Amino acid sequence: METTKRFANEKTYQQLSTFDTLETLNETVSERKENLTGNARELLDVISRYAAKYLGVCYLRKNQLASMLGVTRRTIIRLCKHLEEADMIEQYELHRPAGDRRQSANAIVIKPVKETDEKADENVVSHRVVTPECHTEETPANTPSNTHNNHVLETAPPPASALARAIPAPIFKAFKPFFNANELYEVYGVLLRAKAQINRNIMLEDHGERYAEVFQNVIRKYKRGEVRSLTGILYASWRDLTVEIDRELAVNGDKVSDVYFDWLAE
Repeated sequence: METTKRFANEKTYQQLSTFDTLETLNETVSERKENLTGNARELLDVISRYAAKYLGVCYLRKNQLASMLGVTRRTIIRLCKHLEEADMIEQYELHRPAGDRRQSANAIVIKPVKETDEKADENVVSHRVVTPECHTEETPANTPSNTHNNHVLETAPPPASALARAIPAPIFKAFKPFFNANELYEVYGVLLRAKAQINRNIMLEDHGERYAEVFQNVIRKYKRGEVRSLTGILYASWRDLTVEIDRELAVNGDKVSDVYFDWLAE
């Protein structure tokens, strides 16, 4: 890990950026994912989805990432270490830009794929694009506890425009009339955690309309005063829908098991 002192601010994030365009970031993540499974693949998905503002740079805290994936902070630390050893990411220790300047959240930077002579054949070009779930599903975490103005950049969720590009369109369209960016960020995290409890490998973009429909049904009940805890009923309803989808995939022979060999997971 890099030991040079850096500060958690916009200038640092811009300097650490490793990509010139979102397209090249997408292509790199898509290629990396082919060599990953399970929690390792899921973690790279989340990191990439939160690396769109400063291309390649994710500044979420480890506990936020853990909440998104439904694992412990210790597991995230271990997964990041393995991804770093696999030359897929680089971690940079950051410090608060003001005050005591103590250590802040690390910046996790996605590394570009190194070109080799064999891979330089321009006749073979991959046009794979990271799907919305992979590039932005932010299994968003809890509201950041550090709200000092000096440190907003290191914990703030992406702006609404970034979330719109990241979240499957039917879901974003359903959420948008009811939440500001911070609230939308948190509610989307509820959805991702509910899905991950059943089968994190189910792709939201394949079932976005159904998840959005469940949300709208809950909102109608909430407006009628039939729901006390909005997040609680959303979590339960989305979890139940995921169980239904998981069963359908199993019956149709399309199910992707959530339990399989993952050389980075444990």
